[in-house]
Amino acid sequence: MFYRAFKALAGTLSLCTIFSGAFSHAWCPVDVVIVNGRVDHAPRKGIVRVQLVYPKQKQKMGESGDVTVEGGSFRIQIPFLTQSRAPVLIGTLLEKCDRKPKTVVVTLYGR
Repeated sequence: MFYRAFKALAGTLSLCTIFSGAFSHAWCPVDVVIVNGRVDHAPRKGIVRVQLVYPKQKQKMGESGDVTVEGGSFRIQIPFLTQSRAPVLIGTLLEKCDRKPKTVVVTLYGR
């Protein structure tokens, strides 16, 4: 009886260990793009939107952020995940961490 219970527990733990790698969080680091800028004749309460664009990306835009222009200048930090390929089956096997934005789109909105 004890042997059968131990065997079942060991089998369950083995499956949990195998599948925990497949569904674990990415090991790739999060990087940051910092954009500093100045706007001449900025509108009152002007807002700058910064969007990251990646090569070969299915969607047109990636991460983005908004910041209010103060005194004609702005600074914004946009974090992004460097993981370019999902891990296959076991944790970090075949995982790539080389995702980088190719273009930064800066747009000014006035209110």
